[in-house]
Amino acid sequence: AVRYRFATTATTATVTFTVEEAPVSTPVVFDNFLALPDSDLRSAIREDVPGFDGIAPDTGEFPDYLRGVLQHILTARHLPGRVEFTQQVNMTTQQKVDLFAIRDSGVDLCVCRVDLPGADTVHASDVLASGDPVVGKPYSRFFTRSLTQGTWLQLYRDRGHWKATLGEPSAVPVSGTGCGVAVTVPVHEGPVFTWDHAEWPGASGLSPAALDKLLAVSADAIAGIIVEPLVQGAGGMKFHGANVLKRLRALADKYDLLLMFDEVFTGFGRTGTMFACEAAAVVPDIITLSKALTGGTLPLAATVATKKVFDAFWSDDPKKALMHGPSYMANALGCAAANASLDLFESEPRLQQIADVASALLQGLAPCRSIPGVKDVRVKGAIGVVEMARIDNLDALRARFMEEGVFVRPFGNIVYLAPAFTIAPHELKTLTGAVVKVVQELNQ
Repeated sequence: AVRYRFATTATTATVTFTVEEAPVSTPVVFDNFLALPDSDLRSAIREDVPGFDGIAPDTGEFPDYLRGVLQHILTARHLPGRVEFTQQVNMTTQQKVDLFAIRDSGVDLCVCRVDLPGADTVHASDVLASGDPVVGKPYSRFFTRSLTQGTWLQLYRDRGHWKATLGEPSAVPVSGTGCGVAVTVPVHEGPVFTWDHAEWPGASGLSPAALDKLLAVSADAIAGIIVEPLVQGAGGMKFHGANVLKRLRALADKYDLLLMFDEVFTGFGRTGTMFACEAAAVVPDIITLSKALTGGTLPLAATVATKKVFDAFWSDDPKKALMHGPSYMANALGCAAANASLDLFESEPRLQQIADVASALLQGLAPCRSIPGVKDVRVKGAIGVVEMARIDNLDALRARFMEEGVFVRPFGNIVYLAPAFTIAPHELKTLTGAVVKVVQELNQ
């Protein structure tokens, strides 16, 4: 954190900055102290290091000091071996740990057996066969824990146990059998989730039940749900009802996911309400805005989030802060244009104008419904769409519209209009008339 204070006189100002670095600490792992439970070790360590809680300050001196304390504990309890310190990184979590292990103890620490109580649906032999072997190797709590939370846990997830948990490994010497150490890792498999699709191709629709099942299986790996509300623009001007947004809100809440609305195209009145989410009375966690924010005159975008999302990034810790600062952020000219555009929304009957455009589009495009080759004619707010069975030559079609004196940009298999809200009635009639005429020619 950076703090400052300043003092002024008649002619000078003095600013003093204070930089406070967050303390860095590292978890301590007692790797193979089988004769001493963690609770006993921590109690013994606190006699020399009051307040020790299993975390070590990240300094060059403390680990060696703690190694000496542990060595003294072994000597005082007449336990053989020397204490060795190394620093390791858990490859699953990428977390750094201070690892303390006993070496040269003369005790057989070779793992001869691994028990997985709770492993039922997934056989223990399948678990042990995945990843690096444990049996026959010297016992290491750090290695075993990394294996359980990495390869073994992934095996359960691959087989549909998305809620499976593997507990903390423990080890006990096995005497009188010629065996060294028996390791136990408790398993809670949880329910098995299945889905009748290997993957979602993205281009085909999912029923609400199928989407619910997909999220149930994969919620832990999904950050959120993003959708263009009411109208999927570049995807083909496909419309959906407000009930879809309500369903997505319910699913996002059910699985603790963020719901994000991309209102770059639909925002500021395009679908008939100021924002498309208003039609469903749904509040997203994040909404993106642009285009009509400046009336289309200058590039400017805004990302708006709920307080819960905002507060998650509000921190002096750079690891938590959203480190995002584009070169053109808060562009003064773009912001001025946005202010002017928003002023016009307040001072002019913009939503009534949109309703008038919608009515004119419905009436003007209606003749297309009876034209062969037309699959659908649909209107939502100031968006009018004529969907064709197919369009063979988009370039030729665009050129034909230019010949009619209008600029219309069909794509895929659709011809669409998204006129300015302030368009004059005769100008809009020219556009719809050109669409009807050119679409009729496609099937002659």
